[in-house]
Amino acid sequence: MIRVFKNRSYNFAIERIKKLFDDYHVSYEILTPTRLKREYILHILKISDNGFEQIMVSKMKGKKLYDQVFGDEDIEKFTVNEMIDILLINPRLIKTPIIFNDTQLLVGYDPDGIRLFLPRIRQRHFKVQQEGRAK
Repeated sequence: MIRVFKNRSYNFAIERIKKLFDDYHVSYEILTPTRLKREYILHILKISDNGFEQIMVSKMKGKKLYDQVFGDEDIEKFTVNEMIDILLINPRLIKTPIIFNDTQLLVGYDPDGIRLFLPRIRQRHFKVQQEGRAK
């Protein structure tokens, strides 16, 4: 099952992702902060290349939020479980959208990256459509 995490009520990228998956009849589940579970975050971390760094908003972009949540604490000192608890309480620290399934992860909106989640035959069709739009 493909899951898409979003943390705002409206996000243009999420709407484009939903439309794409609907157009290609791909099953997906939208996860909002209230539906985000510890096991989802653990799974995302397992399939990520850079762990928390990959899925969290950068300190520069979220300075005010980082200051509220972490204060003067060095986030490197927190355990994985503590960090997951922090993310569950403060989901605004998580980049969106995050698209994932059992083996693949895409953080942020990337039309080419989304192809990974389409069946092969649909990937070719999507690529042809994208190339046609670029001309």
